[in-house]
Amino acid sequence: MAKKSKNDDPESQVQSLINEGNLLFAQGMFRKAISRFDDALKIAPTDEVIWTNKGVALEAQGKVKDAIKCFDVALEHNSKYELAWYNRANTQRDLGEIDDAIKCYERAIRINPQFEDAWHDKGNLYYVMTEYKKAIHCYDKLLALGSVSELIYNNKGVALDALNRTKDAQECYRVAIKINPSYELAYLNLGNSLMESGEYKNAMDQYDSAIELVAQFPEAWKGKGDALRYLKRFPDALECYDVALEMEKTYGDAWRGKGDTLAAMGRYQEALDCFKKVIKFEGGDDPAVHAAMGDCFGVLGKTAKAKAAYAKSLDIRDDQAVRDRLEKLLWREEKKKKL
Repeated sequence: MAKKSKNDDPESQVQSLINEGNLLFAQGMFRKAISRFDDALKIAPTDEVIWTNKGVALEAQGKVKDAIKCFDVALEHNSKYELAWYNRANTQRDLGEIDDAIKCYERAIRINPQFEDAWHDKGNLYYVMTEYKKAIHCYDKLLALGSVSELIYNNKGVALDALNRTKDAQECYRVAIKINPSYELAYLNLGNSLMESGEYKNAMDQYDSAIELVAQFPEAWKGKGDALRYLKRFPDALECYDVALEMEKTYGDAWRGKGDTLAAMGRYQEALDCFKKVIKFEGGDDPAVHAAMGDCFGVLGKTAKAKAAYAKSLDIRDDQAVRDRLEKLLWREEKKKKL
C-alpha cells in the first residue's frame, strides 16, 4: 500500500483515511478498508494512489474485475503510476490473462527500471510460461540492481535446472543457502538437482538439511526416499515414503517412489497397489506409471493386464523401451503356446 505526505488540511484528512485503510487492509478487514478509501476519494476523487489501494483491497476480496476497473481509473489520472500497472499485472496474472499481465509488468518497469517486485514477478510468470531464458533474464536484472535475496537465487536455479544447466543451477542454490542457511526450499531444490546429476549421497545430505529445518516437509522426505532407493537401501527408502505419505496421503510422487521400491524388492502386488494410488490421486497421464504396472503384471503372470498397461503407456507417449518390453512379453507368451 502506498502512502501520501501531509500538506494542507484536506491532504491531512486524505492521509489519515489512507493510513486507516492500509491498517485495516493489513488486518484482513478488506470491506472496512475499502470504505476508508471511498471516504478518501470523496475528498480526492482523482488520486491515483487511493484508486490503486482500493483496487488491491477489492482483489483481496476476490473482486478482480472491480479491482481492474480501479487500476484503470488510477491510470486515467496518472498513466505513469507504476504501482497501478504493477497491481493490474498481478490481477491479470491471477485471471490467467498472461500476455496482458506481462505487458503491464513491462509498463511498470519502463516507468521505473529499478522496480524490483515487477522484475521478480515478471520472471516468475515467464517461468510458469516455460520461458526459462526470459525468466533468468529477469532474475539477472534483479541481481544487477544489487538485490541480494535467497529467493532470487533459488528461482534462478529452478529455471536453470529446467534448461538442464544443472551445475549452474546448483551454484545458485548454494548461494541461496549461503545467504540464508535456514532456507529449506533451497536445500530441497539442490537435492533434486543433485539427483539429476546422479549424486545420490550428496542429494540425501541436502534432504536431511531440509528436514532438520522443517520436519513436516513431505517433499524432502520423498526426495530422501528417492535417494535411498537409487542407493538400493530399499527398507530405508520405504520408511521415508511412508513418512511423506503420513503427512500427505494424496502425494502421488511418493506413492510412485514407494511402488518402484516395492517392485525392486520383488513385492509386485504391493507395488501395483501403489501405482493405482498414483493414478487415483494424480490421474492416468503418466506413461511411466502404466509401463511400471505392465512390468509388475508381467512378472505375476497376468499377461493380458500387462499388455493392456503397456498399450496404455504407448497411447500416451510412444517409447521404444516400452515397445521392447511389450514385444518381449508377447514373445514369451508365444513361446509358452508352442511348448
